[in-house]
Amino acid sequence: MVNVPTIKQRLAGVRHLVDWLATGQVVPVNPAASVRGPAHSIRRGTTLVLAPNEARQLLDAIDVTTAAGLRDRALIGLMVYSFARIGAARQRGHCSVRSVVGPSD
Repeated sequence: MVNVPTIKQRLAGVRHLVDWLATGQVVPVNPAASVRGPAHSIRRGTTLVLAPNEARQLLDAIDVTTAAGLRDRALIGLMVYSFARIGAARQRGHCSVRSVVGPSD
């Protein structure tokens, strides 16, 4: 049995392919456009949360004598204390982190 998210992803791929064929006039219409996938909702997230002592242990383990260490500690500290993901953290702290530490790897 295939999981519902996998079915939805595969159906989206088929829809996109047939839509591209219809746009290029290879097929006259897109028969997959009206097909709906199975219902699926997530009731609870799967993101793990660090305990306060684990967060402190992680931040203390970073070597702050190097520029990369300062950058990593700043980004991880921002992520831990604001519950942000790395993309949001980098957008939020982009100017200040880059100007102090230098370009990211």
